[in-house]
Amino acid sequence: MEVFIRKFMSFVAIVCLYFGVNAVINLLIIERTEPEVKNTSLLIMGDSRVKKAIDPKLLPDAQNIAQLAEPYYITYWKLKKLLPLIEPNTLMLGFGAHNISSFNDYKLIDGKWSAEMFTRTYSLNPLYHFDALPVDYKALCKVVWQQTCVYPKLSHYKYIGKYDNIDYSKISDADESIQRHYYRADTLLTVSEVSVSYLDSIIDLTKENRVELILINVPVHSSYRKEIPQNFLDNYLDLSSKLVESGVSIISEDSNYPDSLFLNSDHLNKNGAQRFTRELRVALARVK
Repeated sequence: MEVFIRKFMSFVAIVCLYFGVNAVINLLIIERTEPEVKNTSLLIMGDSRVKKAIDPKLLPDAQNIAQLAEPYYITYWKLKKLLPLIEPNTLMLGFGAHNISSFNDYKLIDGKWSAEMFTRTYSLNPLYHFDALPVDYKALCKVVWQQTCVYPKLSHYKYIGKYDNIDYSKISDADESIQRHYYRADTLLTVSEVSVSYLDSIIDLTKENRVELILINVPVHSSYRKEIPQNFLDNYLDLSSKLVESGVSIISEDSNYPDSLFLNSDHLNKNGAQRFTRELRVALARVK
């Protein structure tokens, strides 16, 4: 029995040493390497609406690093890391009523999203400061272990998105999208103080770095737009007015897009993105 215990303890020690060495190697890689991003004058950030709607090839010296379901707190973490590397003159950031919904507050605890969000950002937030956000720490620990302890990895930068889209249209999902953005268990959500606070932090960060911030309201289908709860519309319009008064530019294209230009009820498809990006280029010239 004593021999078995010694062998077992030796095995455990070897396994712990293996994981520990990998963790040290990966942490050194994170500390001493940088994500592969271009130095461009125009940086485009946001969630899937922006990812699908703005084709950087149609804008001068631009790159789109938006990702699916990205809340403002992750955008802020990314921006702090990337501003010194990209050195943009202008930041375009998605800004819609759903961006200030408290459904964003649950993305670090909701089983549908938490592992994905931690996988993207474990190298961005090494001290894991989450402010008032609810967090699934079990999922966080699992992701950190998987990404840093199992084997050495040369790249830890899964938070860099890119534009992609397809020529397809099916807009019958408005009810589903509205429920996801503005309700939780059939209960109407509230405006997220965390999201609004991080938007303020993004504004402050761009000012500190002399980057012009332009907020972009991407078109949505009328079947989605008419179902946005009035409380969110009122708060969104009120916040928009305050931001404009403070000097923040907001571009909101109200053109009536035909059904054929929507991927679904709240995303443009490839053809819609081509049109929107060209209109955005004209609007951008007016703003500047």
